[in-house]
Amino acid sequence: MPFREKSAWVMIVALAIAGANYVIDVLRESLALGHIAPPSSGLVLAYIIGLAILAVFGATIIALISPQEAEAAADERDRLIAARAGRVFGVVLAVGVVSLLGSYILGPHRGSPVNGDALFQGLLVVMMAAQIAEYAAQIWFYRRGT
Repeated sequence: MPFREKSAWVMIVALAIAGANYVIDVLRESLALGHIAPPSSGLVLAYIIGLAILAVFGATIIALISPQEAEAAADERDRLIAARAGRVFGVVLAVGVVSLLGSYILGPHRGSPVNGDALFQGLLVVMMAAQIAEYAAQIWFYRRGT
């Protein structure tokens, strides 16, 4: 398994763990409030710090296991895979953002539950999902051999 594929696995796990903790905290707070929780700098900061810790820890472990691969520069295949996976990221992000903005434009007065708080929380989750999709695409492309 190539080093960059291992890195993608580490990032998927880190994003899934940190993202799940964030979503659970927001859901817990939302249930207590009776509506979608407003943005909280504490929760966002905890997500960012947790993600950074998990990513650095995972990257350090795989770099210690195969230091030669970790120091190797990206070759043509790696760059092609990163570019193709980046397009997947862009599509997922664009679809999510446009969907949320469309729901926001409809507004609560037209039957949409999306207000500013829901828009913020939704956009953050869409960014998490797009990042996971990008790393999943990288893994897929490495496994396919492209």
